[in-house]
Amino acid sequence: MKKRSISQNRDFWAAMVFLLAAVGIVAVTYMRLYPVEAYIGPLQLYHWAGISGASIIALFVPLSFVLKRRFPKTRRSLFGIHMYVNLFAFELISMHFGVIGQIKPEVDTGTGFLLYFVVTLLVFTGILRRFPLAPSKMQIWRFLHLSLALSFYIIVINHVLGVLEIL
Repeated sequence: MKKRSISQNRDFWAAMVFLLAAVGIVAVTYMRLYPVEAYIGPLQLYHWAGISGASIIALFVPLSFVLKRRFPKTRRSLFGIHMYVNLFAFELISMHFGVIGQIKPEVDTGTGFLLYFVVTLLVFTGILRRFPLAPSKMQIWRFLHLSLALSFYIIVINHVLGVLEIL
């Protein structure tokens, strides 16, 4: 089977669209081009977006890890699902991130900025692993991707506990 080049790979271009959409979401949110003050229950829409995105990553990553080991024949399809689910979660987190810095500058957002930076690096290392743009560096991308995933869990727990004023 002949391998397609990156320029002919639909998944690559779909991932690029997701990334551009995330940049657009941050920009649109930061400029308040949609009503960020909208509430759903006790929290604003952008809080629910952040909670949803982080929850999706936090729950789906270990689930996909277990499933691909338990059902090795589904590895290829799970890899694609892993990519798209986490790109969608990144979009939700981007909506949350775009609002926080400009609505409440008095809020300590250190862990939030660090968390967004880690999630962004997770996305890029995942893309570099999925679409070998630098094949000689695959072991490095794998190491970074796994390290960043662990960092995500540590920082998201710290972020949530800080926001709830437990820490």
